Amino acid sequence: MEPNVQSGPDNLVSATPRRHLGTMPGDNLMLPSDDVTVYTQIFYDFCEATGLEPHQLSSTRLSTVPIPRFTDRREISHMNATSWANPLFWLPQEWRINEEGYCNDTMSLRITWELSMANMFDPVDGFTDVLQLMGLDVDDPETQQRLYQWSAGAADPIFDSFDITGYLNRPDDQDEDWIADIAIEEIEDMLRASWYVNATGLTKMLDESVTEYENTADEIKLQKTIAAQLKLSAVLFDGLVYEDQDAKDVMHVLRPMLDQEGISAVSVAMVLREFYTYVEDANQPSVEYLVNEMTDEPQELSVSDQ
Repeated sequence: MEPNVQSGPDNLVSATPRRHLGTMPGDNLMLPSDDVTVYTQIFYDFCEATGLEPHQLSSTRLSTVPIPRFTDRREISHMNATSWANPLFWLPQEWRINEEGYCNDTMSLRITWELSMANMFDPVDGFTDVLQLMGLDVDDPETQQRLYQWSAGAADPIFDSFDITGYLNRPDDQDEDWIADIAIEEIEDMLRASWYVNATGLTKMLDESVTEYENTADEIKLQKTIAAQLKLSAVLFDGLVYEDQDAKDVMHVLRPMLDQEGISAVSVAMVLREFYTYVEDANQPSVEYLVNEMTDEPQELSVSDQ
């Protein structure tokens, strides 16, 4: 007989096996350490592991993992059955999708905090295996067939009744939306912290690329690297204002300069580096504030704190 999945949530989650989906041991759930390519790598690996298309997922700046966008499980009935072990696919629809049909930064912040505070994600071992919480083995062919049938629209007493919110942490004096409320309050500082972390990581990548160019004189490779960083920066820093321009517009101005005669790739790299330095300096206070909020005491700031 299958267990009552809603009893003793804290103990059950702690004792439940975990597995990665798109992530690797050491990956953070909310912000990367200093390698911003983790966003694109996890997104690609998540698509590969699930069998989903990019348009079926939301990519946000405050979650290293993409958020599923389906409104009806039949939309993802082709998904690899083992992916249903991941808690992201069992979150309430209103947490994952707004009226425009995607997950924004505030929503993704709420999701990462919900899963982290419920101990449903561990950087080393990955996500809690939700099917194990139901007393099922997702690697069992019979369970997989059951999942395929259910995701295609068939009824299932266990899957239909499962409520992941029963495993989330709720202090006695807080309502069910308390983390959502905190996410709204902290979104500006969290976004600024993400800008700081990403600028730090991109600066490191840019400096390494320029150093490699100085040793190889491979202008084409440096141009391609900078072009990729400009494209990524337009997304990561959207909404940030630099010299009275939105960061996205700044990147769009710099991109044609890579192909302009008389302007070297190194020159563009130096302009981009000035932008990253500004972002770090302007947003370091938000990181310090968040670190102090978490520790209740001042400490030296470093990217590893993220």
